[in-house]
Amino acid sequence: MGTIGIADGDTVDISNLQRQILHYTKDVGTPKVESAKEKINLLNPDVKVISHEQMLSSHNILEVIAGYDFVIDGTDNFAANF
Repeated sequence: MGTIGIADGDTVDISNLQRQILHYTKDVGTPKVESAKEKINLLNPDVKVISHEQMLSSHNILEVIAGYDFVIDGTDNFAANF
């Protein structure tokens, strides 16, 4: 049980598959948050997954993360981290 929030405004691309293991070939073109939510719910249907289909920025991050106890940054480039 618990709640996980996932924020990403991108879609699954074939180039993501070797490093983003929640996504499968069939997910190419699907929003990453939808693909991730599906896999998490297959692993544990008691987990509530909240999808934030948007890129985080200095303008929206405080609103998006406000309801969470932990925030884990999984971005893969320097500019997105800051």
